[in-house]
Amino acid sequence: MKTTYISLLLLTLFAFASCTTPPQSSLSEQDAKAIAEKSCIKGGESISDGYYNENSKTWWFDANLNQVTEGCNPACVVSEETLSAEINYRCTGLIIENTNEIVLQLFKEKYPKYQDSLSINITKESADHVRGEVIFEEGVPGGIFFAVKVNSIWTILFDGNGEIPCNLSDYGFDKEMLFDCTIASEKIWYTDDLQEQMMRSPYLDTVEKSPDILVSLINEWVNESWANNPSYNGILPQLAFIKTEGNTIFVRVINANTLTEMMGSAGASQYMKVATYTLTEIESIDFVDYEFEEGSHASPGRYSRETI
Repeated sequence: MKTTYISLLLLTLFAFASCTTPPQSSLSEQDAKAIAEKSCIKGGESISDGYYNENSKTWWFDANLNQVTEGCNPACVVSEETLSAEINYRCTGLIIENTNEIVLQLFKEKYPKYQDSLSINITKESADHVRGEVIFEEGVPGGIFFAVKVNSIWTILFDGNGEIPCNLSDYGFDKEMLFDCTIASEKIWYTDDLQEQMMRSPYLDTVEKSPDILVSLINEWVNESWANNPSYNGILPQLAFIKTEGNTIFVRVINANTLTEMMGSAGASQYMKVATYTLTEIESIDFVDYEFEEGSHASPGRYSRETI
């Protein structure tokens, strides 16, 4: 009888040992961790000790990443079969945001005058970047916009029909979104990346500051910057010199309808600022008098650097 009890005990212990043997992987934890660190981790980030999932044949390493969306618990997952790794963010309880509604609300706050008629159309989108078109009123040409999400907050970086600065890539926009961008002119005055400040090109110190030359440089800038914009059908605003009188230069805007109705507020403002700052490079000229028919986004009249 004692022999029978001993045999049963040994069988029970053997069965228990069989059940508690940890799952085996052909890929060691050390090798899996090396793959994880190479594929998932960058400066200042780290991963914990791993655990093996026998069903999926993967090693899992909790990842301490520099940026983690609220509600997520990322892990670096290494496949035993492919020896590759990817991050599984393991997000729970997330609210799917409607990017279109968020950006539309930003425009309504920026342009309250058009909050009842304004609409947008997102044409290219990634996780944190969007490009699209904004329409202020039905039947009226709108503009292009770029918005970016930083620290979970969306911001409009650019809107209008001015030249699209290639330096928007500094904010993470890829080449596909910036396929029609232009590098800021290096010959005359120009706006900074966000069209907030005026910048003077040293090239102006190398040319004669005569009305004809400066008008020619302005028209060259327009043709280079907006020739590929399909909204204008090749009809671009061009300056024509009329005369100078006292401290004022008089110019006429040809194809002014493009300026006043099709370039949007930002594009028209950029054009007028660049032209005014450049033409007042002429010695003794403080004002530019523009002749054209008034439109939605630009008005004729006498402007200086202080009033433009």
